[in-house]
Amino acid sequence: MDELNRRTLLRGTAMAGVAVPMAASQANAAAPKNTEPNTEPPKGGGAPNGDWTPERADRERVLAAGFTERKADAWLLLNRAGAALRALPRLHPSDETELPQDIHALQNRLMFRPAYRTYRSIAPQ
Repeated sequence: MDELNRRTLLRGTAMAGVAVPMAASQANAAAPKNTEPNTEPPKGGGAPNGDWTPERADRERVLAAGFTERKADAWLLLNRAGAALRALPRLHPSDETELPQDIHALQNRLMFRPAYRTYRSIAPQ
């Protein structure tokens, strides 16, 4: 049995330091290469080609709620961004709860604007 000293520890560390990158490079070489572009539309958010047809009813609802044209556009873009983010691979378990909360916080901010605009128009100056 080898004596436990700095030299044997360094030798063992050096061997592990060489083995790990070699194993990683072999795994990368064996992995299939995906050279095809992803042409699938995002799940639940419509195609990102500028076709607003699926969201037209939602746009009419937010306009009826008091949104301006620009705010209605922002609403639909936010919804599309949320759908695109949900279609990405999950990196952490908290992604499933935090992402909807973040999107809803931005939606709430947009929803607040018409109500606040009405409040300011009614409030005494």
